[in-house]
Amino acid sequence: MLPLALPRTYEANAWSHYRAGKWSESFSECLRWFRDEPFSSGPLGLGSFIAIRAFNDYEVAENLCRRDLIGDPSDRLLRNNLVVALIEKGDLEEANKQYRNIDKGQTDFY
Repeated sequence: MLPLALPRTYEANAWSHYRAGKWSESFSECLRWFRDEPFSSGPLGLGSFIAIRAFNDYEVAENLCRRDLIGDPSDRLLRNNLVVALIEKGDLEEANKQYRNIDKGQTDFY
């Protein structure tokens, strides 16, 4: 699927680029999407995943997760991405602390 050439289609374009394996383009759209919808966990959830898996940039992933967890500290996907980024950075103590903050009573992410 091609990215949409319409205004404010950041989310659709982020996912379109993601499915095509265009990580830089998808990540850029995530940041635009976040500026458009700063209270949605979707853009930084996807952006932090891309930072971890496509770029191996654990610092960026950690920063994105921490930024978004301010608004919703119970977001399991963001907390999980934060734990992964911290593990990859070698900060196992903080990763363990963050892991303990994940609500394990839920059975799915969304």
